[in-house]
Amino acid sequence: MIQDLWTDMECIDLSVPLSEEYPLNWPSLPPFRKRLLNWFKEYTEPNGVQVPSRGLWYTQSFEIDEHTGTHVDFPSHSFPFDELKALGLAEEPPLKSFAGPAVVIDARACLDQAPAGISPRIPVEVAETWEKKHGPIQSGEVVLLNSGYFDRYFAPFPEGKHLLQDFLDRSDRPGWPVPSDDLLQFLAKRGTCHLGISSPSLGALDNNPGPHQLGVKLGMTFAECLINLHKLPPRGALYVGLPLKIAKQSGSPVRAVAFVPRNLGKEDPSR
Repeated sequence: MIQDLWTDMECIDLSVPLSEEYPLNWPSLPPFRKRLLNWFKEYTEPNGVQVPSRGLWYTQSFEIDEHTGTHVDFPSHSFPFDELKALGLAEEPPLKSFAGPAVVIDARACLDQAPAGISPRIPVEVAETWEKKHGPIQSGEVVLLNSGYFDRYFAPFPEGKHLLQDFLDRSDRPGWPVPSDDLLQFLAKRGTCHLGISSPSLGALDNNPGPHQLGVKLGMTFAECLINLHKLPPRGALYVGLPLKIAKQSGSPVRAVAFVPRNLGKEDPSR
């Protein structure tokens, strides 16, 4: 029975690749870097670095910020541990909260629809309209907001510089879409514990802490930098994006995926 169910599932990758060639980190934080530690035979790289060979195996190390690429934010990313305790919030959310039935809401109409230097706010009406067509959002469902931002602007350097760095150098364009306060409150009333978005941050370009802090107070965790949400049906997929287990963490890179029954129709990319 389980084998039949698994065979009938398609796996959609919702994660960006981790590579020095791509914009993956907040510009003020250390970039993602890899280092080759061992190769099948010893050799010297063009820059003069000697690569050892202590055996017939290949391994590398990497330096990474907790909020690199496709990642999750823990409550401690927005509040110190003592403040979380005072607010009655857990430092580490239940592991189950990072997976669940997916609700995919198309918010691409908001992309680039704001003045320069401002992030477009995704209004509560997008969720209300979604519910009229697909039914009420249920407690425990993972809500994924398809802003379209990562699918349009995530690219290797130098094109990828627009994703984040351009906004620190100048603010002559709209920022990435983020949920409005009304939308966050609406989803919290529906019992949403985990919210994902295809934007670099849940925080707005013009007010980064605001949406993060409100969402945490409403009991949410967040997945950011998702891709390929347009490949998912509005409802019916199973989302999974599990964090690494790190002591006193503020977040973690994840391999976010969605399992979609093959007999379900996909969202029309042209919508």
